[in-house]
Amino acid sequence: MAWWSGGRVAVSLASALLLAGCFGGQTGQSDEVAGCTPQAVSTNDTSHGVSPAELGGAFAGRYTATLKWLAPVPADAGIPLVDDEVTLDVAYDGAAGTLCDSLTIDVDVTITTRSGVVVEHGTAQLGLLGASLDQAQLLFQGEGVTMTATLRRSSTGLAMSGTLESASAHKAEFPSGEAP
Repeated sequence: MAWWSGGRVAVSLASALLLAGCFGGQTGQSDEVAGCTPQAVSTNDTSHGVSPAELGGAFAGRYTATLKWLAPVPADAGIPLVDDEVTLDVAYDGAAGTLCDSLTIDVDVTITTRSGVVVEHGTAQLGLLGASLDQAQLLFQGEGVTMTATLRRSSTGLAMSGTLESASAHKAEFPSGEAP
């Protein structure tokens, strides 16, 4: 984190902590997190005006952004020292959600980099940011990488920004980028 500006660190950390607070109970943790007991939300039931199906459908798709590996990265680490590209594929299978402070669902993700350094597939948590379907926070913790991303929908398409950290502690960030 020493390479990030203070504002990015604070926003990324705050977003991750807020979203993580909605995921209690999924790994044997207490269901109550930060004074909130998560409640199940059926696939088509609305919570704060949005259903899990609407959330999943709104953010399913392919996101691509320039990936900047942060220094210092040893030359023999197998990580490109030039700009790379990260692609995130998000699929929603109709799962129900949970509600604490915001609506959260599980989605299937595949994360790849153009350089081939990262190829990961698994389940991520997608949480609604705010009361509309404009932005969502995605958290993925896999065997090889951890990704925290803000996904955005706009009239011009899908975009994402966030951070990626490899199991070998190499970090990268991806500023806003729109899917082709």
